[in-house]
Amino acid sequence: MYKYKTIVFLVETPFTKRDEERFGIAEIRSNGLEVVVYQLSQIFHKEEYKDREIDNNDQKLVYDFSNLADLRKALTSGKTEKIVILLMTQYLVLLKLLNQISVDYSLHFTNQIPSVSVKSDLSVADKIKVFLSENGFIGAVFKVPLFALNFIKNRIKKGILNPKYVIAGGKYSILSLSEKIRKSAKIVWAHSLDYDQYLRGKEIGPTPDFYDIYGKKYPVESISDAIVFLDEYSPYHPDNAFFGIAYADKPETYYPTLEKFFAHLETIFQKKVVVAAHPRSEYTDKDHFKEFIVIRGRTNDLIQSSSFALLHSSTSINFVNLYQKPAIFFYTSTMTDRYKQMTNLFAEWHNANSVEIGLESDLSQFDFYKLINKPLDYTKYKDSFIKTLDSENDYSWNIFLNEFRV
Repeated sequence: MYKYKTIVFLVETPFTKRDEERFGIAEIRSNGLEVVVYQLSQIFHKEEYKDREIDNNDQKLVYDFSNLADLRKALTSGKTEKIVILLMTQYLVLLKLLNQISVDYSLHFTNQIPSVSVKSDLSVADKIKVFLSENGFIGAVFKVPLFALNFIKNRIKKGILNPKYVIAGGKYSILSLSEKIRKSAKIVWAHSLDYDQYLRGKEIGPTPDFYDIYGKKYPVESISDAIVFLDEYSPYHPDNAFFGIAYADKPETYYPTLEKFFAHLETIFQKKVVVAAHPRSEYTDKDHFKEFIVIRGRTNDLIQSSSFALLHSSTSINFVNLYQKPAIFFYTSTMTDRYKQMTNLFAEWHNANSVEIGLESDLSQFDFYKLINKPLDYTKYKDSFIKTLDSENDYSWNIFLNEFRV
């Protein structure tokens, strides 16, 4: 028996079928609990999502809200005990609402990654350099008041946050929480969402065939032992526009550089380069990676069967880490300093060095065999960002549901 009859996920971006699988919605329902997703994109991001098609049509799962009054009514209606799983904490009006209606809620802090802003050995001068390079002097001047406002909001937020639970991943996932919350809330040590995919992959194994983004079929044996690039959709990623962050690079410099690099690797290693496309990428209507196999939605399987990986600072590094695959960390010469710093940081966490690749680079100067044969440190990153060494080796939904038992 559980303390709660209904689990409510509060999300700020459209909840997709992929999200439904990642959060184990079907598995939670199989335990006799009602699950609903309250989608708040129409409240906080109305313009950004007004024309976007969403691939989830389950009318019994996802509910859209356009104002806080209706959200309050939904959260307070009914007689069944509810718990809210909160996937964002930046909206003060939402945190105040949860406190006002006295509903139990849990923070979902499982997908943290290394951050340049909290990197301990990054000097103040380097941080200023990164900030100025991304915004320019004039842009930086205009953003200073915004940063001051955000600082004040964060201080207020820490005073308002009052979760009953915190679903955590690696050790670093709770560092942003106040000492008060760490003491008052029940910390439920689960793991990153990618770890659930990893467990599922080990349990059922990869499906026999792969299909690229154009529908072409590739038998698993034709893909195995490939070089896999973890795509971040860097020049187009929707979150950059969404949060007002400069894109990592421009399409006209980024993709030609990568295509030259990939072709070189295919030649010297005599292996195919397969692009594990970002889940929100839209390459079918773009003239990129036309000479390479592009597969979306199968990153776990691709890394599991790969020879080695190529990456910048993709969150899918979790799969590289879990399968303990060799990797080449690289950035383009035209990337912004922020993304170069991020790539360096991801490499450092694995005791690796990153390399800079430019369109005019003489690729023969690099010893790529040496790079992929250098032993990586997987344990430190896994413990800090994926799963603590002593947390349960079970699906995350089973771990937090066990905490909700009477």
